[in-house]
Amino acid sequence: MAADFTVRMGGALALVAVVARLGVTETAAYGIATKGMYVATMAFYAVRQAAAIHTAHLRGAGTDGRRAVARAAALLGTGLGAGFAAALWAGADGVMRLFGAGPEVAAAGALFLRCLVGYLPLMGGFIAAAGVFEGAGAGRRPAGITVAGVLLQLPLALALSGLGLPGVCLAMTLAMGAQGGAMALLHRRAVRAAQAERVSTLSGSG
Repeated sequence: MAADFTVRMGGALALVAVVARLGVTETAAYGIATKGMYVATMAFYAVRQAAAIHTAHLRGAGTDGRRAVARAAALLGTGLGAGFAAALWAGADGVMRLFGAGPEVAAAGALFLRCLVGYLPLMGGFIAAAGVFEGAGAGRRPAGITVAGVLLQLPLALALSGLGLPGVCLAMTLAMGAQGGAMALLHRRAVRAAQAERVSTLSGSG
């Protein structure tokens, strides 16, 4: 989990280089807006930790409940993301004023926060569901997806930076969507492998 968090935060910092091309106002707005986003991120990692612990407990008891835990964690993470997105949409101006942003910076930051409406649910679902792999001792797999997603995010942000901060946010959303799709495939393969292992075990015992 620490590696995933470090890579994801490193990606957010790397985006500053892209945002800086847009101007001082946009850079300041991005810096302040990401502070609000980090609050949601911490909630996602809390769900991830719970999913990891629950998965480990189930496996220790001889039960493979990864599919059910992953579904529950993904739904909870996505729901939290949607809730935070709605809150930031409604309170974007207040969040920017809370950090003392001037009128221009506040307007740019509020626009960015409202553009997170698609990003946060995707991010929440991905981070939360990844806890199942950590609990099963396979945390490197989702970490690899995170690295790939961050690397994809940067060129996308460059390509879409002509749209301003909304373009940067769109790049983040597209990269996060790709990570979510990869995570879904990873879970499907893990479930199939577990089913095949159970069938093999039953056949051998028979």
